Amino acid sequence: MPDFQTIVAAVDAAEPAREILRLAETLTAAVPGSTRHVLHAVPPIPTSLHESLFPFACVGDDEDALLAELREIAARRTADIVSRHWKGVAAAELVRVASGPPADTVLELADGLGPDILLVGSTEGAVRQPGLLGSTAERCLRRARLPILLVRRSGTPTPRRIAVAVDLTPDSRPLLERALLLAHGLKAQVLPITVLPHAADLDHAGLLPQGDGVPGRVRKEVEKRMQQQLSQIELPFAVRSGADEQLLPPVFGIGDPARTVLQHAEEAAADLLVIGRARSESPVTALGRTAEHVARNSHAHVLVLPLAVGGGSP
Repeated sequence: MPDFQTIVAAVDAAEPAREILRLAETLTAAVPGSTRHVLHAVPPIPTSLHESLFPFACVGDDEDALLAELREIAARRTADIVSRHWKGVAAAELVRVASGPPADTVLELADGLGPDILLVGSTEGAVRQPGLLGSTAERCLRRARLPILLVRRSGTPTPRRIAVAVDLTPDSRPLLERALLLAHGLKAQVLPITVLPHAADLDHAGLLPQGDGVPGRVRKEVEKRMQQQLSQIELPFAVRSGADEQLLPPVFGIGDPARTVLQHAEEAAADLLVIGRARSESPVTALGRTAEHVARNSHAHVLVLPLAVGGGSP
């Protein structure tokens, strides 16, 4: 399975640029031979301002000239931010700037670089409010066909515990592979989380004991399938040889998938949460209820990975 060789970070003055750049630097150091790039989008000038900004001359020519000047300013400022956080790099050569709707512009710039992962920031105030993503982050998550790492302002730049939501189907196998690859480079631990329907939904005859825990016979079957899943993942020898030490005992829960995944991830003090969503052929895709709820409400960074066409979200 390919690693994150091309790492692209989208930064904006209103987003946690420092946290995004620090996490991108961590990923670059964890993946030998990887490259990194920084993107910045200059939003279009609102139509309501055209009359006051361009009262006499041709609007199109004046607007193009102003946008060109804004792009130059943005490129210099972004390069300055990069040089403060990434020492010893030619910052100006790593920065790409274009004007247009932020999410569309970022994704278009990213496509030209062939990224393996795109880092975007979430909207957070002094006190984090659950449910907020920010329009650019949300649109990137919905439209992108590549892995998106949603960076939290309050998150750590060096994740040490990676929680991964899996549903024990072949669709979720790439999530475990990616999590273990990341853990190898970051020297982190991986915690698989599997959420089952409520016991009453599993046992229509009413034979299984009811309660909040996973019934014994169900747990044994789930553990068996988890081991089968782990035995089938494809990893380089160096990663597989250390997987036993990095892989924590799986956690099983019953209930609402999104809420239960978040609960177990927070209880385990995970600082990166990996979750999948179905990859759609549509240029405008839906995240899926579970992935969207996790992305909106996780206290940790969230890595959203596209699954195979027709696959489901863990």
